[in-house]
Amino acid sequence: MKNAILALFVLAMVGFTVYSNMSKQQAADAQQVEAPGVYAGQESVQVVDGSNQVDGVTTEQVSGESSGDSAAGMAGIAAKADPTKPLAEVGHYAPSFSLHGADQKIYEFKGKRDKPLVVNFWASWCGPCEEEAPELQKAYEQYKDKVDIWAVNLLASDDMDAVGGFVQKHGMTMPILFDSNSDVADQYRILAIPTTFFIDKNGVIRHKLMGGADAKAFGEMFEKLLEE
Repeated sequence: MKNAILALFVLAMVGFTVYSNMSKQQAADAQQVEAPGVYAGQESVQVVDGSNQVDGVTTEQVSGESSGDSAAGMAGIAAKADPTKPLAEVGHYAPSFSLHGADQKIYEFKGKRDKPLVVNFWASWCGPCEEEAPELQKAYEQYKDKVDIWAVNLLASDDMDAVGGFVQKHGMTMPILFDSNSDVADQYRILAIPTTFFIDKNGVIRHKLMGGADAKAFGEMFEKLLEE
């Protein structure tokens, strides 16, 4: 009898230990999912486009298709995109928006346009944004005649004086837009900054960079956008 009771006690303790460990793991998983997607300290940029790899970095597939022929693959994506359901994801029509700029102009995006558009979301307190800013400015100087580049500041979580100092420090001459209420950031599902969207002349998002990009990453994405 004593042996039976002892065996039951041991089984109960084992079961409790397993349950406790599972609960801890579930809690850790939940914490990981809910953690803010801020890329401070991120060592590499996450590239989302229609290809398997960009400079050796594994990327997300679009529509489950391999893009051996990039132009044909992206043309198919554009054809499948539903203009009545804008979505801030690669292969979809980009959500429309209108924002005031530092130059007192109103910048509006609403679908088809004469030139491709690159939209970069940033803040003055963001370390990776600080590292990326010189490369973004260089890209603007190189491609501004062929591609519109808008730098959207998340003013709802920033300070106007700090923004002005940041822009002056890095000599940023591209249009600086202010997302004062985070409405556009919400539309574009911004979970980490900097995040950059590459939108073609038809208003379709072709590529998305999450995290600070260097000159090489920007160069590859701009050239791809112009080829499409």
